Amino acid sequence: MGCVTIDCDKIYVQATSISEEDYNIGDVNLLRDGTRAIVRNLATAANKYVFGLLQTVETSADVTLSSKEAIAQLFAVCDENGADPFDSTLVLNASSYASVISNYGGAEVYGHNGDGIARAVLDSGLLGFKYVCCVPYLPSGDVGAIIPAGTLCVVSKINRPVFSSCYDSVWDAVTDDKLGVSMRAFQQPESAKAIVAGSLMLGASIVQDGIIRLV
Repeated sequence: MGCVTIDCDKIYVQATSISEEDYNIGDVNLLRDGTRAIVRNLATAANKYVFGLLQTVETSADVTLSSKEAIAQLFAVCDENGADPFDSTLVLNASSYASVISNYGGAEVYGHNGDGIARAVLDSGLLGFKYVCCVPYLPSGDVGAIIPAGTLCVVSKINRPVFSSCYDSVWDAVTDDKLGVSMRAFQQPESAKAIVAGSLMLGASIVQDGIIRLV
C-alpha cells in the first residue's frame, strides 16, 4: 500500500467550569477532576466515530463465542478471509468480551482477582491474535471485528490556541503516541468562573480491505 491522505475532519470540544467563589472555598480540584472527565468524554466521542466506520465494511462472518471451541474458530474465519491473526486486533463488544473471559476462566482458574488477570491475558493476545480489546462502540448488532494492521488508520493533531496570551495557562497533554488532546485552563473575569476546556482534532479512514465484521 502506498501513501494515503487522511484529513483531520473531526473536532470535539468539551469544557467544564466552576464559580470562582466555589473554587476558592470548596474542596474541588478543577484541573485534576475536570481534566479527567473531559478526556474521558473526548475519548468516548473519538471511539464512537472511529469504530462507527466499521458499518461500511461488507465482509462479515457469523460467529458464536459461547465455548472455547467456537472461539478457536476465529482462526478459521481469518484463514477464509485472508487475514493474518498474528498481525490483527480482535475487538469485541462488552457481552462477547465477558463471554470470552468466562470461557477462559476467572477466579476459578486464576484465583483472587481472577477476572482482572483473565482480562490482562486477553489484552496481551488470545489464540495468536496480536491484541484483544473490549470496544463498546461497535455498529449495532455486531459482536466484534477482526482488524488487520494497516486497515483502519487514525490521525490526530494538537489544536493549539492562536492567541495563547488569552489564557492563564496553556498546556498540551498527549495521552499516548496515537491520540493528542489539547487542554486549556483559564479564568473568565466577566462571568467570575474558572474554566477548563479540552479539544481533540482527528480523522480516520479504512484505507484498505481486510477488516472482518463478526455478527
